[in-house]
Amino acid sequence: MSLTLIGAIVIGYALVQGLLTLLLRRTPLRFSSSESPSSLTLLVAVRNEASSLPPLIESLAGQSLPLRVVWGDDDSTDGSLAILEAAVKRYPEWKVVTLPPFQPGLLPGKQRVLAHLESYIQGDYFLLSDGDMVFPPRWAEGLYHFLREAPELGGACAPSLPIASDAWTGFQRVEWASVLTQIAAIQRLTAPPTAIGNSLILRRAAWAATGGWQALPPTLVEDYAMMKALQKQGWGFRWIFHPMVVGSTRAAPTFKAWLAQRYRWREALKAPPLYAVLYWSAQSAAAWAALGALGVGMGWLTPLWVLSEVLPIWRLRQILRLRAVLRYLPLLLVYRFVQILWIPLLYVPPQRIDWKGRSYATAFPYLRGMTQEQLKSLKARLGALRRFL
Repeated sequence: MSLTLIGAIVIGYALVQGLLTLLLRRTPLRFSSSESPSSLTLLVAVRNEASSLPPLIESLAGQSLPLRVVWGDDDSTDGSLAILEAAVKRYPEWKVVTLPPFQPGLLPGKQRVLAHLESYIQGDYFLLSDGDMVFPPRWAEGLYHFLREAPELGGACAPSLPIASDAWTGFQRVEWASVLTQIAAIQRLTAPPTAIGNSLILRRAAWAATGGWQALPPTLVEDYAMMKALQKQGWGFRWIFHPMVVGSTRAAPTFKAWLAQRYRWREALKAPPLYAVLYWSAQSAAAWAALGALGVGMGWLTPLWVLSEVLPIWRLRQILRLRAVLRYLPLLLVYRFVQILWIPLLYVPPQRIDWKGRSYATAFPYLRGMTQEQLKSLKARLGALRRFL
């Protein structure tokens, strides 16, 4: 690699990261209206979340806006249902809905739960979450007032970060923070690239215009699908980057679970957009160029690369008042060197995705109408290409 190319890669990447940092802003939250709902419906999908439910229940019970929580238990086998039943005894306004046994070929994942809970929605606005979240006390209040003061929006979501307890979960925390900087920057320029369903509020009129989750094609990314459905109906969608609404979630326990999570997110776009692949490739190329600079008398490029990785996350940390993020930055820097290796795999997903104890065929929305012979041939070609890569 020539000296000119090394310098161009690192300096170019640093400029991009600098621009990204400048685009990051805290979302303003206005509470100009004195009106607040007497209660706000929250739908929570639960499947085998017994270890995560107690802190979630306490955080929901302590919200500044009263919540009418409707829990959808998706055939849990780990004691989650008993925890929920005990919770509704403490909070009579809450309700547990037990879903019928899962049947392959019907709606998958969280989409199935939400489709069963649709009839319990009340009020002009309602919230959604997952069973592994924990929220600050004014989370519901912040989401409600943001959407109420933005009549052009059909929905909004708030960021969350995995709780870090060791190196593996700490890596996921700082990696998520890095991804959030990209979403926040893109949102300043255009519509957000995706949505997240573990901290989401919807305007009921906008949601009703889409036909609800039962009207969506079967998908493992029901949050992204709902965002696109809202946009198709002419509604806007935004992320809320404010410390009042930042939640905490559970990190993927294993590398296999982490990779399955990425494959599931990939289902939203079918294939990553070109700008995303170019950016991810530049991240890895800059890491190797910065390393190469040490051996060719251009060592000053290495701290420039490190600074370019630090600045956006540092700025996000300021905006959201995050803790325990920058301490895990060395893990993110190491990851940049190998990041490029798994990007091709996103174009060749596995035939099935394991998620929360169930296995789902990938790409079911766009494989509709294909014959069994065509499906078998396609799966064989994808499997061979995946093994080759």
